[in-house]
Amino acid sequence: MLVPSDLGTRSLLGDWLAFQRGMALQPELAVAAIREFGDPRTALRVSARLVRGSKSRRRVDVGSGSSEADIDALARAEAVALPVDSPMYPKCLAALSDPALLLLVRGQPELLSRPAVAIVGSRAATVYGKRVARKMAADLAAAGVVVISGLARGIDAE
Repeated sequence: MLVPSDLGTRSLLGDWLAFQRGMALQPELAVAAIREFGDPRTALRVSARLVRGSKSRRRVDVGSGSSEADIDALARAEAVALPVDSPMYPKCLAALSDPALLLLVRGQPELLSRPAVAIVGSRAATVYGKRVARKMAADLAAAGVVVISGLARGIDAE
C-alpha cells in the first residue's frame, strides 16, 4: 500500500502514477511489463521495448502530467494507492487480463477482500435516484457488503 503522505513510499507512488499515465491506453501491455520488469521505474526506462511488441504504434508518453500534483491531491483526499502487485490488491481484479495498475482507495483497503458491490448510475442523477442509491448503499453496508464507488459525478458519488 502506497501512502501519499509517507516520504518512504512517495517516490514509488510517483513512479506508479507516471507509468499508469504513460500506459493508459495499453493496460494489458502495462501489466505484462510489471510482471516482466518488477517495478514501474524499470518498465518506464524500457518503454520503447514494451511498445515494440505491441500491435499499437502509440509511443509510451512518460513525460506528461505532474505526479507530484497527483500525489498531493491523493494526500488531500486521504487516499492510498494499491498497485496491481500489492498483496492487498483484490485477487479477483488482479486475475483480469487488463486490471487497473493502481486502485486509489479512500477508507479501509483491507475490506476489498470481502464481498462487494459497486453502485453506478447516471451523471445527471435525479433527486429520487440519489435517494435510492444512498438507501441501497446504506442497507448493503449494514448487511456487511462493501460498497465501492468510482467517485465519478452523479449517483456513484453519493
